[in-house]
Formats: sequence, C-alpha cells, structure tokens
Amino acid sequence: YALQQFRVLDPACGSGNFLYMGYNALKDLEAKALKQIQDRRKAEALKGQAAFGFVTTNQFYGLDTDAFAVELARVTLMIARKVAHDRLGLTEQELPLDNLDKNIVQADALFTEWPEADAIIGNPPFLGGKHMRLNLGDEYVDRIFGRYSDVKDSVDFCAYWFRLANERLKENGRAGLVATNSIRHGKSRRASLDYVVDNGGHIHSAVSTQPWSGEAKVHVSIVNWSKEEP
Repeated sequence: YALQQFRVLDPACGSGNFLYMGYNALKDLEAKALKQIQDRRKAEALKGQAAFGFVTTNQFYGLDTDAFAVELARVTLMIARKVAHDRLGLTEQELPLDNLDKNIVQADALFTEWPEADAIIGNPPFLGGKHMRLNLGDEYVDRIFGRYSDVKDSVDFCAYWFRLANERLKENGRAGLVATNSIRHGKSRRASLDYVVDNGGHIHSAVSTQPWSGEAKVHVSIVNWSKEEP
C-alpha cells in the first residue's frame, strides 16, 4: 500500500530520464515486496505465476519549461512501463497508455506550485550565475532576484532548485539532486547546501565532484538529503 501512495517529482524533468530511472527503481522495490509476500504464503497455486504490480506511472510528476521535453517525458514514462513489465514479468496490461497530461506539465519550477511528492529528484539546469543574464535575459533574471530576494548574490542557477526542494520536502521525504560542482563553495554553496542544512535538512549521502556522464563538459556534485535525521 505504501508503494502505491509514493509520489516522485522531477521539477526540471527534461526528457524524463530521471523519471524513467525512478519508475524502474520503484517497480524493483514492488517486485521484491511481492516476492516476499508470495514466499511467505507458500501457496502452491501461485508458484510460477507472474506477479501483478500496483505501482503506476501516475505516481510520477514532472515540470519543465520546454513543451517538446514535456511531451517526450510523457513518452519516456510509457517506455519505462513497458521495459519494467518485460524485465520483471509483470502481468499488467500495457494498453491503453496512461494519460499523463496532468502529471508532467509545462511550467517554470521557480514560479509555480510544485506537486506534492515523497521524493524529489533531478538535475536542475547547469548555468553559472555570471551567465544568467546573457542566457536568460535581464527581465527574467530580475524577476528571479525579486522572487528570491534573500539570495544576495548571482549564484549558480541550480541553487534555486535546492532551496525550493528543501522548502517543499515532507518530514519523511527524500531529495536527491545533481548539480554543477560550483555548489561546493562560495556564494552558490551558501544559497544551496548551507540553506538546506540551516533549514532542517540532513545531507546523508553526497559526491563532491565527478565528471558528468552526458555530453556537457562539466563536473557535477550529487546531493541526497532528508528532513529526518539519518
């Protein structure tokens, strides 16, 4: 039952890669739980039969400003469902496709209400503070500074996602974000990691720096935290 109620949000979902991995991870947990239940019951009639899963794509949510990315993320989750069914031998019906129009939406995460979630994951946009005006325009950057007036400096763009994720995190929730490794020090650290720790967050697992596995030539930090102390 708890797995059926578990909600996952990527507030900068792009084409849905993190949602894809999150869905498969949750289905793995579900398959493990179902097997344990079956083993405990030791019901001869159930042996050899495929399990029926209850975790659905409707437990996954995403926000992105790019309309094409939003459409692609919805398709990505449908592919994740098909892959999980084949991989785990589940008996769920694959058609019709789920309607995710209300789950993955085109919206600016910095200025909209986030869906409620138990886990917040993703990799917010990689953009250094000194490049924000050049890439985003003066009007938009001034709007950000007005909305987040307590951030006194021009910081890495991804720092705002750390603040918002921490503010929206449930008391028993978890957050995990990938960011440029500039958040390790200076003004970007004060606006992100220090903000998390100073506002009830407990960083329980982190990678200080490693090369990004994608095309961008950057090094990233990986940060996982919760409101509950580990």
